[in-house]
Amino acid sequence: MANQYTNRHAARDNLSLNLRYINRSVVSHEMHYAISRFLENHLSEEEAVYHLDSLRPTKRVLIYRETAETQEQFLDEFWRSFLELVFDVPPEHDGQWKLLNLILQLNGLNESGRFFWAGFPRLREYTRSIWKMSIYHHSCGLQRWVNLNSFFSRMYGASIIDWYDLGIHSLRWAFEREAQPQPSVASKRVKAAAQWMINAAPRLFRLTQTLATSADEEVLHEGTGFIALTQPEYIGDVVFTETRWIFWNQSFLQHSSNQGDAAYAAYTHMNYADGFISIQWNWNPSQE
Repeated sequence: MANQYTNRHAARDNLSLNLRYINRSVVSHEMHYAISRFLENHLSEEEAVYHLDSLRPTKRVLIYRETAETQEQFLDEFWRSFLELVFDVPPEHDGQWKLLNLILQLNGLNESGRFFWAGFPRLREYTRSIWKMSIYHHSCGLQRWVNLNSFFSRMYGASIIDWYDLGIHSLRWAFEREAQPQPSVASKRVKAAAQWMINAAPRLFRLTQTLATSADEEVLHEGTGFIALTQPEYIGDVVFTETRWIFWNQSFLQHSSNQGDAAYAAYTHMNYADGFISIQWNWNPSQE
């Protein structure tokens, strides 16, 4: 596809992987070791998966004075540690796909007919709990916010998860805030939102044709601090309308500084996904 957003050197750059939170557990340290070695090509994917699966409560041998955790505690610790590593991998680095393939291998593990990792248990709960935390929307965490959006947009674009609410939240955060942030902050928010169109534009566009099945979708278009787009064409019986899609499309174009940036890549991917209706449409939205 033309105008691909790429960085040919990033895939070869060394990553600086960190675990930032306090009280790092044995699980966190072992995960960090296995995944770091995997990303540096010192462990194969199979070896890394084996190492991670061996950390489960029913498999791991406890060290001196260590207390056994419940399955729920383990999963919360596992995903917290995993996402801390995702935070450090930029969109242009091939480590994003490597991490995605790694958890896909975990997802398919079969042990005597039991699939412990199937469906990524508790990942959704933990992800949604951090998605709206303000730390990732401020300057100290903006690049981490971009990296996180890149990872989950890949999962969504590959039909591994159905959590489109994450993408809609990021798009609204970039383009529908009443308060205008500093340009440096705004550019990172746009780059984070762009990941969803770069990685998942066709699937997101299909939502404009999909009837909402519950009241949950209405929450996606509410929230203090967002611009109210209350015209009928913005609030139809679908998850979000083509009119809103076109509004986002043109917003990406307006925020693009050159054809090599993420905003222009998102704009281009949207055009291919919607058959160029965004270009054909006479875009002139009014806002309340």
